[in-house]
Amino acid sequence: MRQYPIPYQTGGEDPVIGGLLTLRQLIYVVLGVAVGGGLAAALPAPWWARLAVIIPFALAGAGFAFIQVKGDRLDVYLWRLWRFKRKKKVWVWKGEMMSAEIEGEVERG
Repeated sequence: MRQYPIPYQTGGEDPVIGGLLTLRQLIYVVLGVAVGGGLAAALPAPWWARLAVIIPFALAGAGFAFIQVKGDRLDVYLWRLWRFKRKKKVWVWKGEMMSAEIEGEVERG
């Protein structure tokens, strides 16, 4: 019988928690619920007000775990957006139009 080598797929994460969640997704969901639960436990309020504190943090954790924007995970997308907004940009004059071009780490004096 012939055997053919099969390459490993290294482009993604394997779901290791019950075959449904990756470790990163589990951490985001648990952190969201834990932070919301910790804040709600410190709040001297009725149960519905505590639940109102837990839900946004749990949804944020689920968002970071499951939402993809333009093919990237939400945490990666937000990190790249933040870095883009912080990077210095140089305006280059090209004929009749001006266009913004990013030229790495540009030092302006």
